[in-house]
Amino acid sequence: MIKFTQFAYAALYVALLVNNPASAQWFNQGDSRSDFSSGLKKLEEIEVSGPARQRAVNLARATAISLNGGLSRYAPDACMFNSNASGCLKRYNNRGFLFEFKGGRPGWQVLGYPPTRITEILISSDGRTVVEVLSNRDNY
Repeated sequence: MIKFTQFAYAALYVALLVNNPASAQWFNQGDSRSDFSSGLKKLEEIEVSGPARQRAVNLARATAISLNGGLSRYAPDACMFNSNASGCLKRYNNRGFLFEFKGGRPGWQVLGYPPTRITEILISSDGRTVVEVLSNRDNY
């Protein structure tokens, strides 16, 4: 069994290296003696960062914009324009992607104004459905 898991780990690493060198480098970070389970955990994280995660980011951002009056009245936090939503994705589990982010009038971040809204949205794990808007409140 150990030989198979080592082989599987190596095969997955080679597949990543061929398809996405940046992911392969990230997958193999750290201690060269890392065990198979940590490699699988990293693979799960890479999978989450794929299309479902991008769809979830896009849907959460679009939902917040719509809830708050459109782009002429509201701009979400810059983290929601980043493909991995770094800083805005609070949790991912079997219920889906939970985002919590600030927003405000257009240009609020660039101009150094405080955010006026905080939005918390749960998006399905496939990134296609708004499960629940948990909060869309003033930030006063």
